[in-house]
Amino acid sequence: MKQYLYSLLTMAAMPLAFTACKKEETMQQQVSIITPVISKLNRSFAQAGDTLVIYGASLIQQQRLTEVFINDRPCTLLKSVADSLQVLVPAQTRSGQVTVTISYGKQFSSAEGPSLDVKPTPALLGFWPRYGYAGESITLYVENFSIANADNHIFLEGFPATITGGNGKDTLLVTLPAASSTGVFSWRTYQGPLQYSKDTFLVRQPSYPVTSVGGWLQQDPAYTYLDTLYRGYPALSGSNYDLYARIYDSALNYINSPNRTYTVFLPADGAYYSKGITLRDYITKIKNAPYSYNSPMVAAILPDIQLSLADMHEGDLYNTAFTELMQWYPYFGSDDNKNKMQVTEEDGQKYVNLVGIYGDTRPRVKVIRAHKVGNATIIETDGDLGYIPFE
Repeated sequence: MKQYLYSLLTMAAMPLAFTACKKEETMQQQVSIITPVISKLNRSFAQAGDTLVIYGASLIQQQRLTEVFINDRPCTLLKSVADSLQVLVPAQTRSGQVTVTISYGKQFSSAEGPSLDVKPTPALLGFWPRYGYAGESITLYVENFSIANADNHIFLEGFPATITGGNGKDTLLVTLPAASSTGVFSWRTYQGPLQYSKDTFLVRQPSYPVTSVGGWLQQDPAYTYLDTLYRGYPALSGSNYDLYARIYDSALNYINSPNRTYTVFLPADGAYYSKGITLRDYITKIKNAPYSYNSPMVAAILPDIQLSLADMHEGDLYNTAFTELMQWYPYFGSDDNKNKMQVTEEDGQKYVNLVGIYGDTRPRVKVIRAHKVGNATIIETDGDLGYIPFE
């Protein structure tokens, strides 16, 4: 009896379901879509990540789906009203026609608008040098920037840098903002979205609250290599530390003293970057041949004199801390035989190299700037001075 009743109910419901489906199909057939109209775009070109505004009529219709395409690539709809749409230009989009489609079920109507010129996304590939002072000029290596510098915008930690040159195709010359701090570059071209660099740019300070050269090397981001060298002993000296302990101790006594008066000539990290020497390579070189690094540590020191750049003149000779006795201690040698620091000038630029009884060091290195640290001075150079061994 129950089964019979269930069958009757099912048979009674079937005409109703069929009528409902028929009614829905009829309603879909009766739906009208007003053909949308695109009158203009708010810009003739854009980049991936840009916002684009499309103006027209019937762009939004009740209970209808609105979709926007650029060269058949779908865009994200950000804001919409009946007469305008704001969309996000998708990644990897090529130049092409802007299309708006209104759909309901299987029905749709489309409007084709103007073509949009999609510019390549600008990229910052690198910079040189890798560190600098506020207000200094550096070179950015780029691609897909505008050849008109007024269209390009560069920022360091949100502060605008001044573009002073370059062609926009592969280089831009910029002056770092006065409020620079260590951080990342960001950039955009035209009114495009901001892009951000992965690498950090290191901003140096004119001075640091330290009393020794060793303290300065730890604070100054341009002296990573030399900081590693001086703080790495005795671990970096290998098995010959005892043999050369007098050299190491002498150099470190100067570098870490807040009271000694001296001048030391030290290359910044750029001297190694320019030769493709990574910090890991540098450490490996020290471990493999520590004798090639310990003697230059003291040969770069001028005892008992605190020089400024103005004190250095063509033909000047200064005694260094590296002597024959220091090299061969305690077996033989004299402290009277020394490596000497020689100053030369050419076209207003100062250079230094070492001279001694067994020759001289070449090439000479360029003097870049001076840092006063208590009673000591660091003379920054563009390369290692080396040393002259006592044969």
